[in-house]
Amino acid sequence: MIGLRSGYVWLLDAKTNQFLFNVKVLDDGAGGVNRIFSSHARIIIESMNSPVIHCWDQSGKNGDKEYSAHNPFNFFMGAESTLTLDGNIKSTFYNDTGH
Repeated sequence: MIGLRSGYVWLLDAKTNQFLFNVKVLDDGAGGVNRIFSSHARIIIESMNSPVIHCWDQSGKNGDKEYSAHNPFNFFMGAESTLTLDGNIKSTFYNDTGH
């Protein structure tokens, strides 16, 4: 995954050196993607100029829908949740599950 200033995340397959797809995950005012954390449980994206942290569940379920969390085309299919802090993000640390 590569995060861009435009708020898009590009997914690349490093094994075959191919571009898979891109998805817009942040609003224009967020200043772009600052950090991406990915684990087997969730994907977390932090923005440059926003106190909001975005998180997508990777359990393979979103309500009634089921999907393969191992398929990169489904990385952002999980339920999205957000956390709003009282200021911009300076530093973060996540354990193996993204907590």
